[in-house]
Amino acid sequence: LAAVAAGEPPPTVPDTRQPLEQAAFERSARGRALNDSALRYWRAQLAEFPPTMFPGPALEAARPRFQSGALESRALRLALDVLAARYRVTVSTVALTAVAVVLGAYTGLPRCGMQLIVGNRFVPELRRAVMNVIQEVPISIDLRAGAFGEVARGAWRTAMSAYRHGRYDPDDADAAVAEAGRARGTEVEFGCYFNDVRVPAEPGGGPAAAATAEEVRAAVPRSRYAPTDLQERETAYFVLMDGGGVLGGRGDSVVLELSADSRRIPPPEIENLLRGVERLLVERHESLRTLFRHRDGELTQHVVGPGELDV
Repeated sequence: LAAVAAGEPPPTVPDTRQPLEQAAFERSARGRALNDSALRYWRAQLAEFPPTMFPGPALEAARPRFQSGALESRALRLALDVLAARYRVTVSTVALTAVAVVLGAYTGLPRCGMQLIVGNRFVPELRRAVMNVIQEVPISIDLRAGAFGEVARGAWRTAMSAYRHGRYDPDDADAAVAEAGRARGTEVEFGCYFNDVRVPAEPGGGPAAAATAEEVRAAVPRSRYAPTDLQERETAYFVLMDGGGVLGGRGDSVVLELSADSRRIPPPEIENLLRGVERLLVERHESLRTLFRHRDGELTQHVVGPGELDV
């Protein structure tokens, strides 16, 4: 419409799959090969997936049973950018890792099993397709891999594999889950989710990647928590989004939102979990800046030896 209004020829529209064409592709040899590969990924993850992230007895439900809250944080935005650059992973991976570590600490489990929300619009034919191609993919994160950076790198490798295997037949996936349950003698419970809905940033990193520990720490008091009306009706559903949205705040921050089942996570713990993610990443950032300053010759009080800083 903009081109027509400007008196210009309309732009060329790339080939886009229609729903019936997508169904035909999924039945083709290529489509079945993608499905088989995805199922192999599912089986590998299910072999390590915790049967449940909340093994204790259920609590008495609050009213309403599912409640949510969001933390808008400039400090979180700064720390995510710095740590992603330091560990050479994505901002999304750092946030996912922090959520997994905090959930693991909350539940006492050595692994965190979550579902990632995959958009599945990586191929040109689906980029502008008018149909729902979003699917959920399991990811099991080993929290015993070592320091936070090692856990993050492991999570990045697994997450990239998850995104590559995001297209599958739901009935086949259900069968794989049932098969895993029979083999283990207990059903596998999916209840924890991580969904990054931020608008992709331009490559190359921005000014936030150079934030100092002092700047990050100074931003913490500006963080703002508020209850929200997100009700995903799952055990724990985390959403990472750009600032200025759900809480109507600043665009130089990020928002981490959590919708939780009160039978597993009491409503007052929602804020504690979100602030725990922020605190974890701020502390990781501070230890990294200390190490960087030493490497740059700015810190001369002592020599930081290998393994002294749990980064």
